Amino acid sequence: MIALLLALQTFTVEKAADAVVVRSGDQEALRYQLVKPEGSPLTASSACYFHPLTTPKGAVVTDVAPSDHRHHRGIFLAWVELHGKKDADFWGWGQYAPVKDRVILNKGVTGLKGGDAAAFEVANDWVAEGEVLLQEALQVSLSMKESATVLTLVYTLKADADLRLPKWAFSGFCARLRKDGQATIEGPDGEVKLPAPNHMK
Repeated sequence: MIALLLALQTFTVEKAADAVVVRSGDQEALRYQLVKPEGSPLTASSACYFHPLTTPKGAVVTDVAPSDHRHHRGIFLAWVELHGKKDADFWGWGQYAPVKDRVILNKGVTGLKGGDAAAFEVANDWVAEGEVLLQEALQVSLSMKESATVLTLVYTLKADADLRLPKWAFSGFCARLRKDGQATIEGPDGEVKLPAPNHMK
């Protein structure tokens, strides 16, 4: 009976003014940051990122605004350059498109669900100089499978005008992990062993 109770994982999901927080017991398992925290060293204008993401034992695997890349923010979606009604860099680099007055703004959070899996939905607008370039709908679910934390994300982006996203090795879906451990990426066929990306290729 005791072993069975320990195996049951239950989550609670709460929305605060600045974030959606998923807890497993008294431990924060996941946070989706809705607005940039006050006093943060993060140089990017946008929040709308996941940090922390933890293992089932509580180890934090993500990182935000590390000293070598102050614009990196946990797990996030952003591009170095978008070209459409306005040019924009929502990544936070600023070399290939403007970052000034470009921000991903949270418009709402719905569908908060706890239990054996956590879930919620997010609506964000990608805004450049007051004009919406993209509308983002994000579905989030979090569960624990044996010794793994499983975060499932479904992004849907809509634009009301033509939009071009140049191809970059490090833009789009991004995961900034801690550097003080060993990380591997695995797919259905096992560990993925690709050469390290170069931002100029």
